[in-house]
Amino acid sequence: MTDRKRILELATKWLTSTITTEEKEEFACWYNNYDDSFFHSSADGEDALKERMFSKVLNRDLLSDETKKLPQRNKWRWPGNIAASLLILFSVSLIGWPFLKGKKNSGPEQRVPTLTLENGQVILLSKQQKGIIAGKSIRYFSGDPVALPGKNPRLPQSKTGTNQLLQLSIPKGLIYQVTLPDGSEVTLNAGSVLRYPSQFSVNERVVELKGEAFFDIKKLNKPAPGSYKDRKNTTRIPFKVRTAGQIIEVLGTRFNVNAYMDDRTTRTTLLEGRVKVWVSGSKAGTAILSPGEQAKSGGGDILITDVDAEQFISWRNGYFYFDNASVPALMAQLQRWYDFDAEYETTIPDQVFSGKIPKNISLQQTLNIIRKAGIYLRLSGQHKVIVN
Repeated sequence: MTDRKRILELATKWLTSTITTEEKEEFACWYNNYDDSFFHSSADGEDALKERMFSKVLNRDLLSDETKKLPQRNKWRWPGNIAASLLILFSVSLIGWPFLKGKKNSGPEQRVPTLTLENGQVILLSKQQKGIIAGKSIRYFSGDPVALPGKNPRLPQSKTGTNQLLQLSIPKGLIYQVTLPDGSEVTLNAGSVLRYPSQFSVNERVVELKGEAFFDIKKLNKPAPGSYKDRKNTTRIPFKVRTAGQIIEVLGTRFNVNAYMDDRTTRTTLLEGRVKVWVSGSKAGTAILSPGEQAKSGGGDILITDVDAEQFISWRNGYFYFDNASVPALMAQLQRWYDFDAEYETTIPDQVFSGKIPKNISLQQTLNIIRKAGIYLRLSGQHKVIVN
């Protein structure tokens, strides 16, 4: 039997028009095992085919025997203590297909990234650009200079000299990048803030993060103590990320940090290299991560688990990814992108949600997808979502 994760991968490729002919045949072979009518990709057109397959999913014909045994209130509403099954993960991807070429998300158009200087001056950045390159002067990835105060191409001096602490803030509904002074690259998710110096010290590189970011750290060396004449005898210059919940120390690696202030949990997920993680303000909780591991902390301890690291950076590729997310956690992710107020009519539903939803659809379309999973919410006006 084809692995479910592979089926989800094929479904996603089909929905995003990146699937090959061979992969379509593989997908069709799996589907035909659950369908008594033969699969013809050209009989009624691909849109009709997708509609037919989606209808079959809604009719639960593709459920495994194990999934069919799950207790349920009605067709799509599960008891609160039952996690949304892999069917939801699959069907959410299918539900998204009609909208992938639709309009972009409906977040506010006027919000732009900002760069705050140490003296409090705020520079409005272009959201039409992908990101900025930091240094003594600042420019966009396109090569165009960022307009600094007084039309000066270089950063103004701070009270402590040429080096100063800068703050890059990303609005809701946008992803932005920055290349740090050492050449390391950081991608910031919506509603995130990164504080970094205009120049790093020779002994360590330290940044502060609120929100979520993906780090691709450049390895840097310095002469080992007492060996300034021996260029081969060097030590690595560590890179540290400070959050409200964790401190992450690396030498050169790729990892993701989720540390939003409205979430009590901080998660560090490693893709490459090794990182050392400890709880902020404590030396007791310390862990060394290997690729494919995640450090999760919400207090004094750190929980290490094996994860599919690529799923936790799906936001960089234009997707929401939910892994047994509670309704408040689900709403928090959506609010950072669509910028709306949430209201609970009664108590907070005791349900969880798993799924992968494209970000390039409207808020209303996203809510329609979630309702199919049995979580009942509706859009009131343009900027309020009511949870039943």
